[in-house]
Amino acid sequence: MPGAPAPNDASCNGVDDDCDGFIDEDGDTDGDTVADCFDNCLNVQNLDQADADDDHVGDACDCAPVDPLNGPAIEVGPSVTLSKPGGTTTISWSDGGLGGPFNVYRGYKSQQGPWAYNQSCIGSGVAATQLDDGLTPLPGTVFFYLVTREGCDESILGRDSAGAVRPNNDPCPSTGQDADGDGVPEAVDNCPGLPNASQLDTDGDMQGDPCDTDLDNDGSANALDCAPLNAAIHPGAVEACNGIDDDCNALTVDGAGAPTIGQACDGADSDFCLEGVVECVGAVLSCSDVTGGKKEESHGACTNGIDDDCDGFIDAADPGCQGFLESAQVDGGAPLLVAAGTAGDEVLRGGDETALVAPRRRVRARLGRRSA
Repeated sequence: MPGAPAPNDASCNGVDDDCDGFIDEDGDTDGDTVADCFDNCLNVQNLDQADADDDHVGDACDCAPVDPLNGPAIEVGPSVTLSKPGGTTTISWSDGGLGGPFNVYRGYKSQQGPWAYNQSCIGSGVAATQLDDGLTPLPGTVFFYLVTREGCDESILGRDSAGAVRPNNDPCPSTGQDADGDGVPEAVDNCPGLPNASQLDTDGDMQGDPCDTDLDNDGSANALDCAPLNAAIHPGAVEACNGIDDDCNALTVDGAGAPTIGQACDGADSDFCLEGVVECVGAVLSCSDVTGGKKEESHGACTNGIDDDCDGFIDAADPGCQGFLESAQVDGGAPLLVAAGTAGDEVLRGGDETALVAPRRRVRARLGRRSA
């Protein structure tokens, strides 16, 4: 005995369940007047039920309307060009006669970092074949752009010079434009990947402080530099005589790198003799010569054949000896230079002759044996 008719006929079972003379005619989810059981695009209106690749998925909802296998979308190919008539860059490409939609990516390369595919999505589901970008790269930075086609799966980003598929680590839609969340897009962030909202760059090298491993650009990493903000102080610096640990090594003696350190020197005395060495004392270069001054004319030095005060003049040739030499003339013998007395007459002896010479009085004497 047959049961009562069903309230509608939307079971897609090929039976007239509601006994109205029509089979599977009820239900129209997308409202395109095509019953769900016969609609090749159940949730997208497709009035003409077009199906170009005959894969039973209507073109209006087919992720690959010309590919019956519904594989990845066909890549855009090397057709991307850039123009910048004003402050905005226009990215253009060819659809190859296959249409879109398309996804557009922007990457960047700074002078500090190595090359990397760091692109992020700046346009998703673009129907046209061009897109404007109002961002301008930082000094020392360049932008690059890549375009993909959407399909059942997004197409590849193309291939590099070696023929390898370019990686896409942040597919559309993405948050990679400001991955560190500091309010500055990564492409123009001087410290991409690390928050630096103020864009502080102490040494002006276009690398933000949070990611700058050498803040003063002195060649020494911050972790090894005892003064990371002073380029004059770092490991290997010359240790000047200044009371500062220039080379970040407490064992290095202050002034060890001074050009004159350890050289012979003449102190603050009246002679010219190099009787000390240059040393660093109290952050000041000084001479260790504390012998006092030597005078050619003192202690009979005007007759010893030595340049006692190191001025390049010996004995009588030294201006300091003038007025301190006496000459006496006594019978016979060769002239003899003698030192003048300073506290009374000086007794001069030569052979068996004796002469008295008054202080600072020039006398020519010839000493010899007296005749009988």
